[in-house]
Amino acid sequence: MLVPLPLRIFLSFSLASTSFVAFVERAAACSPTICGVATALPTTESLPADAGGVFVYPGRHHTWSFEDFALELRLVEAGTSPIVLSVTWSEPPSIGPAFVAGSVDGALPVGAQLELWGRAACDPEGADDALPAPTVLRTWSIVAPLGAPTALGTVPPVSIVRSSVHIPTGAGSCSIEHETTVANVTLAFDASAEPWASTFRFETLVDGAPYFEPTSIAWFGGPVGPEPGGSSYGRGVDTVFTRCGDSTSGVVAGDHTIAFRAFLPDGRSFTSSPTTVEFSCEAATEPGRCSSVAGSRPRPELSLVVVVAASILVRTRRRRDRVGTR
Repeated sequence: MLVPLPLRIFLSFSLASTSFVAFVERAAACSPTICGVATALPTTESLPADAGGVFVYPGRHHTWSFEDFALELRLVEAGTSPIVLSVTWSEPPSIGPAFVAGSVDGALPVGAQLELWGRAACDPEGADDALPAPTVLRTWSIVAPLGAPTALGTVPPVSIVRSSVHIPTGAGSCSIEHETTVANVTLAFDASAEPWASTFRFETLVDGAPYFEPTSIAWFGGPVGPEPGGSSYGRGVDTVFTRCGDSTSGVVAGDHTIAFRAFLPDGRSFTSSPTTVEFSCEAATEPGRCSSVAGSRPRPELSLVVVVAASILVRTRRRRDRVGTR
């Protein structure tokens, strides 16, 4: 069948537009990034003199080793030259964001500044074959010692509720929405631990073992959630959910204890008293259903192409019929 010229022109333009939309969508899909920005704890601009150091996520670069980040802690006191401190860098935790602890011996002098130096993985001046010069990544003012916490706190009792959580996927998007049942837990700080809240690195414990569920495959070991140094949901808070349907994420149905553990840079750790939660899929609607997967949503631009093309074809046929009846 001979396709009318107006329709051929429109279809050519429409297919080109649709291809462009598809290209943009593929570009916007979840893909690994070659670098990640450094971050550090404490989250505030002050550091207690008895913290014993700092926590650092050095960043991420697709070719760099840990040594390439060239991390240093420099002590700066008024009227003196900066001192490069002797630092012991820990291994990152077995699961969760890859923060390393940089610990120093002894108390830091109150009133001084502590500078974190290192190479920025996303430095636009850097290249694969030429490492950028180290620069100041963070600065803290050293304040009076707080004294060691005597207890971390408690986890108040909670019940599961029906909700949706995002879990990682390799289906083209970073995550999918998983409908299940969840327990939203929050650490209630002991009075002796609360002043340390911004310095702690937090870990969630389920049945005594570290628990971490990322909300996206894009996290790649780096800081996640609204605040670094905690779970995917924040510091001292977490959402523990039931493994329902064919999902492999979450905890199996049954009773589980949930607690928090908090670390200081010098290696001290403190664990809260736990709470016990009964997990079940029964309260969920269609357990295990993935309600939104990238690529499954309607394509309105394709619908528009079909409608307009059909309209042009009908008008062309009507015009040909009118010509034939003259």
